[in-house]
Amino acid sequence: MAVENQIAPRRAPHLAAMFQKAYAQAVMIQGIDEQIDQMIEQREKLELEIHEIQTQINGEFERMLTAAKEARLKLRAQIAQAPARNVEVEIAPNLKFAGSIPMARVAS
Repeated sequence: MAVENQIAPRRAPHLAAMFQKAYAQAVMIQGIDEQIDQMIEQREKLELEIHEIQTQINGEFERMLTAAKEARLKLRAQIAQAPARNVEVEIAPNLKFAGSIPMARVAS
C-alpha cells in the first residue's frame, strides 16, 4: 500500500496538467463556435442585402422595358394615323424600294 501512495502523488501533477489542457481546448472550441455563429449571421445579412439589390435591379429593368414598350406602342399608333404617301427610297446603290409608306407626324 505504501507503494501505491507514492505513485499517486507523482501522477497528480500530470493529471492536473492534462485536465488543464483539455479545459483550455474546450474553451477554445467554444470560442471558435461563437466565431462560426457570427460568421453565419454575417453571411445571412450579406445574402439578404444581395437579394434586396437584385430586387431593385429587376425593378429597374421592368421600368425600362415598360417605358420602351409604351414608346414603341405610341410610335406604332402615330405611324398608323399618318397619311400614306407614295415614295421611293434608295436603300443602297442599285437597290430601291418603291411603295406606299405612311408618313409619321413629328411631335413638336
